[in-house]
Amino acid sequence: MIPALVRAWIADHNPDALLADGFEAAIVGVAERCSQPTLVVYDAQKCIEILVARDGMSYEEASECFGFNTLGAWVGDQTPLYLWRLPADEPPDRTLYEILGKESIMPAESEKQRKFMGAELGRKRAGKKTKTGMSEKQLKDFAKKAPKPK
Repeated sequence: MIPALVRAWIADHNPDALLADGFEAAIVGVAERCSQPTLVVYDAQKCIEILVARDGMSYEEASECFGFNTLGAWVGDQTPLYLWRLPADEPPDRTLYEILGKESIMPAESEKQRKFMGAELGRKRAGKKTKTGMSEKQLKDFAKKAPKPK
C-alpha cells in the first residue's frame, strides 16, 4: 500500500498518473518531459526482487514475469516508467558502453542495416524526414562498419 504522503506527492505532480499494483516499494520518484504527462518511475530491479520475495519465484521466473506482465503492459499515456540503474560498483566517469564491455560506437550488425542507416544519414543531412528519428551523430555511428575482430 502506498503511504498517503507519497500518493499525495505523486498526485501533486500528476493526479492521473498510473501506478503498478504491488510494486509500491519500488517507486523511486516521478519523471517529466516537455509537453508530456509526469509519470511515476519504478526501479525495475527492485520490482523483480519484489516478485522473488513476495511470490516465491526464481530470479529467472520473476524477470520473465516482470518483462511480460509489467514492463510489457502499455495502458496509455499515463503508463509508469521503469528505470534500469547502472551497476553501483562502477565509477561514474565510465560510459555505459565501457561498463557493458562494448565499443564506444554502435555499428550496424549487418551490411543491410549499415546501408539503411547510411541512407537515413543522407536523408537527415538533406533535411528530409527520417524513419528512425535518430540524430545525425547516431546515424553516422550506426552506419560505420564494425571493427574487425583481432
